[in-house]
Amino acid sequence: MGIGCGVGATWLIYNYNSYRLNDGFTVCIIKNVTGIPCPSCGSTRAVEALFHGNLIESILWNPFGLLLTSFLVILPVWILIDLIKKRDSLYTFYSLVESYLRQKKYTIPLISLVVANWIWNIYKGL
Repeated sequence: MGIGCGVGATWLIYNYNSYRLNDGFTVCIIKNVTGIPCPSCGSTRAVEALFHGNLIESILWNPFGLLLTSFLVILPVWILIDLIKKRDSLYTFYSLVESYLRQKKYTIPLISLVVANWIWNIYKGL
């Protein structure tokens, strides 16, 4: 998770001033292969819009950007605290969340939200 957060933060810093530009370039493999945006397309622009203080623009790019921003802010701090205190609270929390997500009453609504977001991305023409 730490490596993923580091790579994500590096990508955001690299593209910090270009989030409004839409030059057709994408790192999304699904969109490059199929021409159809994936459910997470626009997340980078959503995070960058949020960092620029544009909450509504961020949500319009991709609501998953809010979740991604939360991960990018909270996870590195949580990992660092676990390393300093020699604990595994993040792993314990992850295991708990995973056990909930294995239950249909949680999985089906979450899959429905992902599909709805995917339809939204296709409709927007990301």
